[in-house]
Amino acid sequence: MKAEYFGDTAESLQNTTFSKMVGGRIHPSFRFQYSGSIEWREDQLFLENWADIHLQDIISISCAFDKNFSRFTTNYDIRLGFFTKGEPLIIQTTQQTYYLMINWNFFSGFTNNREWFRFIEEKRGKLSST
Repeated sequence: MKAEYFGDTAESLQNTTFSKMVGGRIHPSFRFQYSGSIEWREDQLFLENWADIHLQDIISISCAFDKNFSRFTTNYDIRLGFFTKGEPLIIQTTQQTYYLMINWNFFSGFTNNREWFRFIEEKRGKLSST
């Protein structure tokens, strides 16, 4: 699998500036420090310009809004994703908590986060059964 992402850490999202919060509603590139291609290779998630996440290091994964990333982080009321989708893909590892927006669409606010969530969960299930 391969796609494009915007991403940041839980710590960075907690300590963001007001101007980044406002800018993030226009486009994720104003809110998230990292962007590039995301690719799954063997048992690793490669985040171009940022990190490599090994499958065995993943503690938990979810698609949900939380205190660090609300419905208003990258959406506002004229985007369809405001009411229906747009949750970040949150990957907690032994070292870091990553927030990702995969293939985010400017007009709708939709992402491919759920597809990636299911894919990684399937890989985690296979790892735990071996």
